[in-house]
Amino acid sequence: MTAVGIVGVLASVALVEKAGRKWVIGLSAPLSAAALVVFALVLRVPAAAITMIAVFGFLIEVCIPVLYAYVSELYPTELRASGFGWASSASRVVTGFTPLIFGSLLWPVLGLPLTFTVLAVVVLVAVLWMGAVGPETRGRELDRINPEEAPPSWRRTARLSRLERMKPAAFTYHRVGSVAGALGLLRELGRMPRSSRVAEPGRDDELPTGPP
Repeated sequence: MTAVGIVGVLASVALVEKAGRKWVIGLSAPLSAAALVVFALVLRVPAAAITMIAVFGFLIEVCIPVLYAYVSELYPTELRASGFGWASSASRVVTGFTPLIFGSLLWPVLGLPLTFTVLAVVVLVAVLWMGAVGPETRGRELDRINPEEAPPSWRRTARLSRLERMKPAAFTYHRVGSVAGALGLLRELGRMPRSSRVAEPGRDDELPTGPP
């Protein structure tokens, strides 16, 4: 099982930038759930059951690394750490209650095949929801993912990131706002022609000539 999982992780690494996050998750998650349903149906046939568990182990290890990457990429930079932390914590809370619900309610009442079928339907609904409303993050700058729906502070962060790439010295003054930042700006201006344009502190849309 561990060896199959390692192969799944390697396949995940190979596919994530070629197929995209949504495609990898959208195919591997339902297929892994379907593998559990088949496992429950062939449980009395040892060779078939072992094969389906191996298939499940491969598919779930394809899905999980991409899922972690995708969830973190959906948050703007200023919220990414806390947002992903909350999402991961909520996942662990639900995971803690799942064995209790599975072992005391679903399995005894529905039986193993139908229990895995119910879980597979839940996974399929989640994947369809992701496909309908989730943006694809492959090959995109993180602060340009769905900027129209981002809060104003996020859109401003994206604008400032573009300014940072174009005007590093001016952006040092922008961000630092200190004596060290101002001195760095003046040193950079000494190396620039008089006609060069720099950003005025506090303004993103005007580029006046000369030092502030």
